Amino acid sequence: MQTLQLRLVADFGDLPVFQEATTYPCILQLSKTSPRENFAAADIKTLDFKTSLDDYVEAHQSTFSYDDLHEDGWNLGDQKVLLLLEKLKNAGTPLGEFVNHQIYYGIKTGLNEAFVIDAETRARLIAEDPQSEKIIKPFLAGRDIKRYQQPKSDKFLILFEKGHTDKSRGKTDAKDWLKSTFPAIHQHLIQYKEAAAKRYDKGDYWWELRACDYYAEFEKTKISYPDISKAVAFTLDNRSSYQGDTSFFIASEEKWLLAILNSSLVNWFYPNVSAQIRGSFLRFKTIYVQQIPICHLTAEQKVLLEELAQKVLSAKTATPQQDTTEWEAEIDALVYELYGLTAEEIEVVESA
Repeated sequence: MQTLQLRLVADFGDLPVFQEATTYPCILQLSKTSPRENFAAADIKTLDFKTSLDDYVEAHQSTFSYDDLHEDGWNLGDQKVLLLLEKLKNAGTPLGEFVNHQIYYGIKTGLNEAFVIDAETRARLIAEDPQSEKIIKPFLAGRDIKRYQQPKSDKFLILFEKGHTDKSRGKTDAKDWLKSTFPAIHQHLIQYKEAAAKRYDKGDYWWELRACDYYAEFEKTKISYPDISKAVAFTLDNRSSYQGDTSFFIASEEKWLLAILNSSLVNWFYPNVSAQIRGSFLRFKTIYVQQIPICHLTAEQKVLLEELAQKVLSAKTATPQQDTTEWEAEIDALVYELYGLTAEEIEVVESA
């Protein structure tokens, strides 16, 4: 029998920082034998082999059936992992569908240096003109959002929504309205007029932000999370914070949902469906987050999770570094039960 072995190995030598998931090398073996029911494949997760590529493949390969190769795509990962992923996807409703697709992106100002201010500037503007407080909102960047912690930031957003000026000015000229109604804000923004006017995504006037259908949702209690993180990092924001474009939020204040999203099970599930960048950081784009399966809960189960989540939230609010391992372990145990995991499947999750 003649066998031809092809090695497809990516050369990452001079590539810049990876922006999305990395494609790793694989091995294809072609022969003149009759078709077999099964084949072996290995997931190559490193190019730093202790001995050789052949030895690495031998040690890490898994056996698959050709029936596993579907027309809509292949996934040749560990069989236990694939089976558990499939089980979880079938155990609940995708998050996007569950929350009626109310997963929202943070605000793009187009010019943060003008519209995002610090606490000192906020205090000065309000001191100069108390009216300024009406359109200065708490503002969060992705780095301000930590798992279970109450988001805190010393940044604020000057918010003139698209359409705000025309709704408020009556017959007054728009420029005169801004100058007379919010003199301190006008004085602050005028220095950025040229750059603000060049934005392609501004409102009706250079001092307005782009149109957004969900500005009102920022004012409500919501589940917030950063766009890049090492692990799942969801929290509850009840301070009506506006968020920048390095973060997202879900229009829900359900603490039981927060508990599931921060559970070890979801922390295991998510890297298997999302993209990664350099340093094993995860991208929390909506296309991935919306896939998280949310199982059906009884009213009693929701109460149990809510009580545990509230304990963690309260502890983290008082002391961000508070050890809440015990309560989070209880959450994990409940979530494993809700999704019907066996002892072997729990081991797959926790060993990762």
